[in-house]
Amino acid sequence: PVMTYNADTGLYYMTISSGNYGKNTYCVIQLVGYSPVGPFRKLDADEGGMVLSIENTNVSDIITGVGHHSITYAGDEMLIVYHRHFNLALNEHNRYPATDRLVWVKNSLGMTVLHANGPSSSLQPKFYGNNSTKYDIISGDATVSVDAKTNGQDAFNDASLLNDNVIVTLPN
Repeated sequence: PVMTYNADTGLYYMTISSGNYGKNTYCVIQLVGYSPVGPFRKLDADEGGMVLSIENTNVSDIITGVGHHSITYAGDEMLIVYHRHFNLALNEHNRYPATDRLVWVKNSLGMTVLHANGPSSSLQPKFYGNNSTKYDIISGDATVSVDAKTNGQDAFNDASLLNDNVIVTLPN
């Protein structure tokens, strides 16, 4: 278990790995409490209880066994470092570390909960902290553009929608 405190809510958030690491259901869930010694209440899925999971994603053939984690910081950016399988079909013990951003979001009930920007299978930018927008350039040939005339849906073709630091993009 890993615990973090949110001064804005006055709550302690305990994250734990749940399930069997050799299965696709292995994940990181969260519990909340008003004291670091508990009691804690497990948040259900509707409350945003899953911090890091492949449930309800299309990545189960790419990413499996996400869990066994820790929370760390780069400046004021919160990160979750966790294990994931390299290839579950080859060997359930063949796992490696991955890192994704961890952010505070409001669930459908207006409660502040932890949310991981992942699990990711893509190369992640270097974490600079302090909400920096600075990224290391890893390819001089890469470009990203937005065509505001795609299918006549101008409202959905704004460059600011490319990344909100909560969604994750995965390779097709």
